[in-house]
Amino acid sequence: MVETGSARLAMLKDFGEDMSASSERTGFFRFRGIFDNDHEMVAGQTMDFSLQRPRITCISRDIAGLLEGDNVTIRGELYQVVVIMPDGTGFTELMLEQQ
Repeated sequence: MVETGSARLAMLKDFGEDMSASSERTGFFRFRGIFDNDHEMVAGQTMDFSLQRPRITCISRDIAGLLEGDNVTIRGELYQVVVIMPDGTGFTELMLEQQ
């Protein structure tokens, strides 16, 4: 299945939520994104365990100036941006770590 930019915008409109960011570079701002916090099973030496993988999918221009290490607040919870991954189509995925 091919995903178009307009389909992604529709998903953001339908499933996105308002969140805020705090950056030394750009100050405080709000943007809309889709928040996911799924679990990933990891095989350990003595037992398996689950890790959470919080992330946001958003429009790249909405977070212009956001840097790794900046903070994002979602549903009243504080997260730090760990990795910023623009996909080259105008969308970016932010990998987060809960603070």
